[in-house]
Formats: sequence, structure tokens, C-alpha cells
Amino acid sequence: MKKKQSRSLGSEIANDGEFLAGWLNSDDGWGYSSESQQHTKGLVLQLASLRDSAAKRMKLGDGEKDSINAALARYPWVLRLVKVSRTGVPVFMDWQAAPEEGQTWAAMVINLARAGHLDRLRRCVNCRAWLFAKRNTRAVYCSTPCRQKIWRANPENKEKNREYQRDHYERLKQRLERLKEKRNAKKRRTA
Repeated sequence: MKKKQSRSLGSEIANDGEFLAGWLNSDDGWGYSSESQQHTKGLVLQLASLRDSAAKRMKLGDGEKDSINAALARYPWVLRLVKVSRTGVPVFMDWQAAPEEGQTWAAMVINLARAGHLDRLRRCVNCRAWLFAKRNTRAVYCSTPCRQKIWRANPENKEKNREYQRDHYERLKQRLERLKEKRNAKKRRTA
């Protein structure tokens, strides 16, 4: 019987994921070139595509492997995609040399992929910003305002909110009336 792969999220992986999402969202690239940033985004999307193919039980073609290996060839490390496991986790073979522009970011992407957590690095469905789902693996929004914007755009939810606000206002009015009555009763007793 095969042992199930652990999906627990280590703090180093979580930090890498959040840091990587922040960098991918930055306008200035934090001192790195925009080319390096675009290349890393492409690498993330290519590896995510592999994971999706594995989930559909599709075999990894040489073309896909060559495409990813070509993307990795720009770094002075010998890193090659060997295979993708049945669970969609890429298996790499590597020896690292001196760091090159953007290699740190690519290494973070590879570490997330190796740990089986690349699926947590995704785009917000509302604003398309990058996010890393640290706790909730189903998170699809980068922030509460994005989640609320989508929720509020739904006509059914608008109606629910109208009803709730109407009821809330009525409860508030009733509470204020009770407080006024208590205050007036207290004044009458003391006068």
C-alpha cells in the first residue's frame, strides 16, 4: 500500500509562497527586471499546466518537458524536469551554480512545486493579483474587498443584503426606543 503524500505547509514554504506572490504583484519588481518577473510568471503557469494535466491523468509529453527545461536553461544551474508524479508534483534533478538575475524567484517556484504546493500560488478571480493560499487551499480572492465585490455584484446577494440592512435598521430603531423609554422612566422617578 502506497503512503499518501503529506500536504502540510511548512513555514519556509509558506513564507516563500507569500513572498513570491508579493513580488509577482509588485510594479517595480523590487529591483529585478520586468523580464525576470514575466519569465517567473510564465514558469509558474507552465508548471501549473503540468499539474492540471496530471490531474486529468494525461501523460507528460516531451514537448512540455522541453518547454520547461528551455525556460529553466537561462539559469546557471543544471536543472531538468525528469517526470511528473501521478499527483502532479514535478520531479527535478539539479546542481546549482552561482545565482543569476531572477534565479532566486525561479528557485522559490521550484521549491513550491517540489513540495506539492504550487497549486496554492494562483491569481485572484476578481483583480487577477497573485496570491498564496496559506491556510485555505480553496482561496480564490486576494483580499476581503475582492471577495465582497464579487459577492455584492450578485443580484440575489444584493437582495439579501437589502433585507438584512432593513431588518438591522428596524432592530436598531427598536433598541433606541427602548433606551429612550428607560431614560424617560428614570427621569420621571428622580423628578
